[in-house]
Amino acid sequence: MGRGRSYGVFAVLGEPGEVRFQARTASGPLLEMGDDGAAAGATLLARMPDRPVAELGAQWTAADAQRAELHALLWRTTASGRALAAEWREFSAQVELPAPGPGAYSLEIRLVPHHLDNLLASAKPLAANEFRWILTNAIVLH
Repeated sequence: MGRGRSYGVFAVLGEPGEVRFQARTASGPLLEMGDDGAAAGATLLARMPDRPVAELGAQWTAADAQRAELHALLWRTTASGRALAAEWREFSAQVELPAPGPGAYSLEIRLVPHHLDNLLASAKPLAANEFRWILTNAIVLH
C-alpha cells in the first residue's frame, strides 16, 4: 500500500474478482499502480473486473449479476487538467491502449447495478444509475 499499488472498491455493489491496471514501457519494465516511467512507446494494460459477486450483506444470484452493466473510464491527468483517454464496457476484458502521451493515468470503473433490482423494492429506480465501483491509483508516465 505504501507504494500506491492498490485500488478502492465499493463492495456494497459486489466483489469484482481480478482487476489489474499496468503499463508496459518501451524499454520493457512493467509498471504497476503507484509507479512512474517513460511515456514514449508505453502501452496501458487493464483487466476489467468480473461481474459483481455477493460476499457480505445483500445477496443476489449469478443470473442477477448478468444484468449489471460496466462502464470503465481511463483518465489522463496533465497540467491542463483531466481528460478521458478511453472507455470500455465489457466485464472480464483484457484491454491495451498505446499511451497517448505523458500524464497520470487512472482507471475508474462504474457500475449500473441492475443486479440489485429485486433487492431494492420501491428504490428500484436507483439501479438505473451509474455508480463508482472501483477507482485505481495512478501510473505516471513522463
